[in-house]
Amino acid sequence: MRRTQGFTLIEILVAVGIFAVIGLVSGHMLGRVIDVSERSEARAERLYELQRAIQLMERDLLQISNRTIRDEYGDSQASLMTGMAGGLEFSRLGWRNPLAIARSDVQRMRYALVDGELRREFWSVLDRAQDSLPHTQRLLGDVNAMELKYLDQELNGYPLWPPGVSDLEGEGQPQLTAIELRLEVPPFGEITRLFQLQFVEASSLSLPEQSQAGDAQPEGNER
Repeated sequence: MRRTQGFTLIEILVAVGIFAVIGLVSGHMLGRVIDVSERSEARAERLYELQRAIQLMERDLLQISNRTIRDEYGDSQASLMTGMAGGLEFSRLGWRNPLAIARSDVQRMRYALVDGELRREFWSVLDRAQDSLPHTQRLLGDVNAMELKYLDQELNGYPLWPPGVSDLEGEGQPQLTAIELRLEVPPFGEITRLFQLQFVEASSLSLPEQSQAGDAQPEGNER
């Protein structure tokens, strides 16, 4: 009668070692796949936030209005103001009013980079009182830099609008036809976008017209 011969201790140790190596390699590969997947998802989410911020800014800028305002001190302010720590403030048309509230359909907006965040602010009124505070929306975080350049009908670029006398060549008031936005956003680096506008004259500093009904009453957030 033949005796069944089993595995030796050395054979068992070799098999266990092989399985351990396979498990280690497989675990490492799985970890890398999960890491790549997470980074891809984070990058896609980041890209979506960037696209949404730019699209929202473009929508607002395409509806720029020449409606001037009064600030909280009663002083007249231009329909478009620049130079506020690199930000931009302007009046825009098309403030939707599905509830038919007694207020203006023109809205005052401001875009600014604050503590590394691109923020969109808007007021519930045009002509402000001292307690009129803006509503703030955080559009994009971790922004290293934001730069705006203002282009006239001849495609001359200016860091501020309206341009100073020393910046103008020849006679005549330039008209704002486009705004160039430059953002430095990791991990994409420098992003540049050009927004084409309707003509906006260099100077729009006339006193605001009489407030429409409801301008002095704050309302809820934009819908």
